[in-house]
Amino acid sequence: MMQLKIKNCNNIENGEFDITEGRLNIKYAINGTGKSTISKAIEAFVTNDQEKKNLLLPFKYYGVEEENSPEFNRV
Repeated sequence: MMQLKIKNCNNIENGEFDITEGRLNIKYAINGTGKSTISKAIEAFVTNDQEKKNLLLPFKYYGVEEENSPEFNRV
């Protein structure tokens, strides 16, 4: 099992979740809770696509000089 951490990605400020390798992993919740954001973050960070990472930056940090880059990593 992999424990993953996501930070500053769209509407997700901080979050941790598990993915079990070799199994179907289903995440379900009401609209607007970040399910698509998790998928986009996984794709952006696995492929190391900087443009896709930049698209994950929450609107509240646009134009802010303080470092608030999206983060996604294994715990």
